[in-house]
Amino acid sequence: MSRKPTSQRDPEELLQRLNETNFDGLTPLLRKVYRPKTREVELRYFELAVKNMEGEISENTVINGLFSSGRLSLSVKPYLDISFNYKPRFEGHIGETLDLSKSGLDIQIFEALSGMVEPGGKIIVSIMAPEDLDLVNETFRYLDAGLPCEVTYLGDLLFRCGCGAFFKTWLTREGGREGPAALQGEKALDELYRLRGLRESAVRLVHFLEETKSWSHIEEAKVRALSILKSIQVDDEALQLRINEAVRKQLR
Repeated sequence: MSRKPTSQRDPEELLQRLNETNFDGLTPLLRKVYRPKTREVELRYFELAVKNMEGEISENTVINGLFSSGRLSLSVKPYLDISFNYKPRFEGHIGETLDLSKSGLDIQIFEALSGMVEPGGKIIVSIMAPEDLDLVNETFRYLDAGLPCEVTYLGDLLFRCGCGAFFKTWLTREGGREGPAALQGEKALDELYRLRGLRESAVRLVHFLEETKSWSHIEEAKVRALSILKSIQVDDEALQLRINEAVRKQLR
């Protein structure tokens, strides 16, 4: 029997797959899944915590928000609209807070989320957070200053997990009624869209590196730009030469 398209399947079935994933010593754990009242049948609110190797469950969630499995009849693709806390806290007998951004576990989590979004879908991530989540707040500051989405912490995660073909910033969402300021990353609908997105990202990042030689306070943003450019191969010879030259200058 053939499987139904993702957009016609139960969203809870897709969310439960997160419980089957392992993040190098951390195990995801769905704490709560429910359909908000008056919302679409394909939409679920969920909270995701993590469990460490000692069996302790994080006191706070790493992900919370909405997941839609999409609706085929309306050509609505799956999407996530979430907040991300990269510092899960474990009390236990000594107390511990992990920084997922330093261990690479953050990208593993985003790759798992990306696996729930089919081509043409998107992940929307809040860029408003408590003060201790400095990289999330840094994302807001960089976007507010006009920097490319890809050089922000959350934009880099979206790009690397496959949901950064195209970006949209929501510094104010629908008059503030539809949630906090957010960054939206889209998964390419097909190979042509993927290549177009790569070219557009490359142009932005090359220009960014060429224009920010003296911006020492955004060194981490330049590191992200360089890392992405080193991974990009485009079908435009002139642009590829610009990419190679920009990378070469940064590595001198």
